Amino acid sequence: MQKSITIIPILLAILSLPLIYGCEKGPTVISYGKPAIFAELIRDEQRDQTVQNVIHVNVGGTRLVPVVSINNDTLEVYSYRREEYTYLSEFRENLSLDPGDECKLVVYHDEGQADAVITLPGDFEITALKGDSTLHQNEDLIVNWGSSEGAERYKLDIYLYYHYVDTSGASNIFRLDTVFYSVDSLIIPKERIFPPDVDFIEYGSGNIYIYSESGPRIGYTTEGNIAGDGVGYFIASNKASERIYFSIGNILIVYGPLDPFDPVISPTEQFKKHLEYLKTHDPNFIQLE
Repeated sequence: MQKSITIIPILLAILSLPLIYGCEKGPTVISYGKPAIFAELIRDEQRDQTVQNVIHVNVGGTRLVPVVSINNDTLEVYSYRREEYTYLSEFRENLSLDPGDECKLVVYHDEGQADAVITLPGDFEITALKGDSTLHQNEDLIVNWGSSEGAERYKLDIYLYYHYVDTSGASNIFRLDTVFYSVDSLIIPKERIFPPDVDFIEYGSGNIYIYSESGPRIGYTTEGNIAGDGVGYFIASNKASERIYFSIGNILIVYGPLDPFDPVISPTEQFKKHLEYLKTHDPNFIQLE
């Protein structure tokens, strides 16, 4: 009897070893949430006047590469990569769409499907920079544009710079590179563009691109518009076909194909090129000595 009593505790200890080992070294349990989806449709008129409707779709957090469709047409996979236990996949394609068309996104994945519907905003035009079409020192920058049907807001990408001499006689450069949102027009106060120490402006230029947008405003809301088995955002934007390029100081603003930010030439040559364009295309151009 004594031998059997001694053996039983030993057997129990041996049998418990796999259980202890399994708790410490067992397989990792992975919990899959809903995949994160970001999709953006951009309508843009190219320099050769052809129009592209490019869709970008990023899907993260799926165990397999998903299948993505727009209006029942399957998109080709642009790229994908493994991130630990899930995939991050990217899809891009140029779609055949017109302003006002409805666009339905569907993402099929191993846990179900997610979807969203959005409308591509209508075409619109930039009417003008309010005033005498010259951005003088200590003037507000005022931009106006027409209405885009279906747009919920307008996004303005603005870049400008100028060389100036300050009140102490030193040379400086001012730059403004930012994004503004508005619903009908935009006013940038002169205090935002011209610091108080600006004595006079030597030369400068800038450009403005305007997009009409529909869908959630990214960075300002936590509620997406992806429904079903997924979370995220689907937005659409229509870029105004006309771009604004302008010089700052006493030179008239130009609307047209000239791009003063051509990366091939230096800033000085860009400015000279801009002046030559004004001399030959603007009868009201006056170059101050």
